[in-house]
Amino acid sequence: MISGDPWEFDDTARVDSLLVDACLRFGDAPALLGGGVEVSFEQFLTWARTIASMLTTTGTEPGTAVALLVGNRPGDIVAQLGLWLAGCTVVPLNRALPPTAIQRVLRRSGARRIVSAEGALPSTWADHHLSRMVCVHEGLRVVEVDGPAVPVTVRRDTALVAFSSGSTSEPKAIELSHAAFANKLLAIQSVLRFLPHQRALQVLQLNFTFGQWTSLLTLLTGGVLELLPAFSPGQVNTRLARGDVDRVAVVPTMLRMLLRRGEPGPVPDATGRAGVGPGLWIAGGEPLSVGLGRKVRQRFPGSSITDVYGLSETSTSDLILRAEDHAEGAGTIGTPSPGVSCRIDAPAGEAGEILIRTPFLMSGYLSSEEATRRAAPDGWFRTGDVGRIRPDGRVELVGREKTMISRGAVKVSPLEIESAYAGNPSWTDCLAVGVPDEILGERIHLLIAQQGAPPDPEELRRWGKAHLEPGKIPDSFHVVDHLPLGETGKVDRRAAAVLVRGTAA
Repeated sequence: MISGDPWEFDDTARVDSLLVDACLRFGDAPALLGGGVEVSFEQFLTWARTIASMLTTTGTEPGTAVALLVGNRPGDIVAQLGLWLAGCTVVPLNRALPPTAIQRVLRRSGARRIVSAEGALPSTWADHHLSRMVCVHEGLRVVEVDGPAVPVTVRRDTALVAFSSGSTSEPKAIELSHAAFANKLLAIQSVLRFLPHQRALQVLQLNFTFGQWTSLLTLLTGGVLELLPAFSPGQVNTRLARGDVDRVAVVPTMLRMLLRRGEPGPVPDATGRAGVGPGLWIAGGEPLSVGLGRKVRQRFPGSSITDVYGLSETSTSDLILRAEDHAEGAGTIGTPSPGVSCRIDAPAGEAGEILIRTPFLMSGYLSSEEATRRAAPDGWFRTGDVGRIRPDGRVELVGREKTMISRGAVKVSPLEIESAYAGNPSWTDCLAVGVPDEILGERIHLLIAQQGAPPDPEELRRWGKAHLEPGKIPDSFHVVDHLPLGETGKVDRRAAAVLVRGTAA
């Protein structure tokens, strides 16, 4: 077992209180940038308090879960604080989700209202989910959701309901308390040391807990959070060329996409200087290989890299490979962050499941006490990832115990994809597997067992777009006579992956 530095847990800590304190301390300094808008800390707090008042006036009850439509805009962060000040739990909801995914998030979280702080709701799904518009005022929209009441109750101290794919067909709804998340933010700060007035370029979506903690910690420490609506390699490279970005949080897939643009070697900026990049890359969400880290440092020699590993259930960032240790620890996920202990469920020196003991653990999975008990039956959270502890005390990821597919840092449950396609009676017999890919980590392949005329690939893609999030739509489809079976008669995912690799080769 290895452990991080001791941490004195403050049971009274709250994320909204930390944000309010930051706004009061930093006053007229810039806090948020995006879409041509600049918001100071003072304006941030005033705007958030106005939203909180409007929510209360329109009957949004404290202690309830409210879905917040996010698209990486300044108003998204402001509305999040406004919801907290109104006593609500925030359920970040990506505005790019298709209708069925929206329904799933609302159903699993119990959210009966949706809030949008900037602009109209997406026309692609709004009309299918609204019973009436509750409020429209200065960009703020509050709407009620159609359908019967959902018997889901969140704890009053829950800050966020995050979603993470598991071994079931639907992602689990994770409750993170204010105390757990606030303490974890402070613990990460004790390691990474964000500074006032540093500029962070945010390309991760705010429904991703990685995007949440990097955004919030920037603001808590008086930094400037510059939001991009979506990741674009060309736009990011152009923005970095100005030379004033202190850090960017990314998944390794984004780094691979950045490196594919242009010729190998340092990228000159407008003045001809080489290696223009952020001061710090914060990589997480999927493994960062030694080779990729090396290429990033060669392309952006003025930048350093920190690698983080964690789960939404543990408030993220359980292990951190600090920038100053990257050369020596490349290829590992570092050592436990403060307050966290890590052990491997295997004999010393061997690979096994990574187990985490942490005071920052989730309150539980919503409406699933049994799943919550199984996650940490003895106080150690079972991550489902396989690793080993090196002689130098750093942890090295070996693989995944579960059958999850990791596509561009999005962990996808094969059962979720299979369930979506099985909704069409023509494709009830299907199997999703991941195949290694040098850009995305893995690509999603779907095998469909069907006799007679094969389905139209475009029809299959249209079905995926209508029933799955964008990152979970299969990349390739394979029509087979029957799905491969193991000796016990169950489908054999390993054999299916081998079959797909042979077809794709």
